[in-house]
Amino acid sequence: MSNTPSDPHLASFKRPENDNGRGLHFVLDPSQSNVEGYAPFLKQMQMKWAVVYAGDELQTTRVAEYLQKEFGIYSNMRVYASGEKPKAPDFWFKFAQRCVKMDIAPYIQIFNEPEDGREGFDNPEHFGRLWNLRANAVVEGGGYPGLQILAEEFLDAAVMTASDDVKKKMYFSLHNYGANHPPIYPYPNQTVMQDDTAVLRFLAIAEWFKTRIGFVPPMIGGEGGWLYQNADDKTMSPVDAEKWTDWHYEMFEWFRSGTISNGEPLPDYLFSVCPWLLYASNWYSDSWVNGLDADKKLKLIDKLANDAPFVRQFGARETAPAQPETPARVEPEKPAEQPRVEPTQPTAETYTIQGGDTLSAIGRKFGVSVAALVAANDIENPSLIRPGQALKIPRA
Repeated sequence: MSNTPSDPHLASFKRPENDNGRGLHFVLDPSQSNVEGYAPFLKQMQMKWAVVYAGDELQTTRVAEYLQKEFGIYSNMRVYASGEKPKAPDFWFKFAQRCVKMDIAPYIQIFNEPEDGREGFDNPEHFGRLWNLRANAVVEGGGYPGLQILAEEFLDAAVMTASDDVKKKMYFSLHNYGANHPPIYPYPNQTVMQDDTAVLRFLAIAEWFKTRIGFVPPMIGGEGGWLYQNADDKTMSPVDAEKWTDWHYEMFEWFRSGTISNGEPLPDYLFSVCPWLLYASNWYSDSWVNGLDADKKLKLIDKLANDAPFVRQFGARETAPAQPETPARVEPEKPAEQPRVEPTQPTAETYTIQGGDTLSAIGRKFGVSVAALVAANDIENPSLIRPGQALKIPRA
């Protein structure tokens, strides 16, 4: 594997030094005192990506320049623009030119969640027409135009009429919210193609791109993750503090392990994830710091701060990611002479679940996929495993 994508298209996009794929949506108040007060949290958690939102290009580029030059963090930049107030193409051209002049990685998201009626788009065609005019302007200014959609018909409207230059330079701003579904969701009897309310929803979106334009552009986090105490799916338990911590950490670990939560290799096109939200006074309940229940979120912040640094590797689809060493299997001569195995120690056939274990972590330990573990043990809900439970480890 390599620190750089082997695909020359993906390799042409700028990435931060020592990129680890980890990011977070930054503050919504772009005042300099606010930026300087909260940026150290990004550094503390070893983030390399951030989402920067502000009212205009001057504020946005000021924040992005500060994060990049002070902390080596690259920004997915967004200004307020809607179907009713889209800002003229010349604005986007100058926005991109400004990024180039300031030597900022020019990732510029043009619109946000056009399916939401509050964003002012009459229909997919209206969105596609406005997006393409502005995407061309961003490319002409030297930038990367960011596409953000949630529904397939809006992607169709944007990319099916896009110019070759736009397709070559565009990136996708990923909103991979998980509701109260664990990272492995959807379960083996239902794929992400059928129900993409999951942090793995980028797999479905990647297939949309392949069908339309034959390749997948870089995907950079825009929003996502889990909201503490979310209970959208009434068939599943709410997101408590332990799940909120473990599930976010597992998503960030994709970039270290080279394996995503369903056991598949980490795709090269996924550059980063950026969950919502470090801090905003008007999103107090969602904030990671200085917000409601912030004390329950400290465990994840401390865990990321004390984590061993790493650099994200590419090429997992060509070369299988290295797996942790599996404990050697001891073949007994006679059943009576088998060595005694303590319940807390794994064998090649079974493993006794310990406190804090997740199926994805157990899968990495033994070099098997989460789906295989679920099938071998008839597990209905992968997020509900209990300490002391004996787990069968299927053979590769």
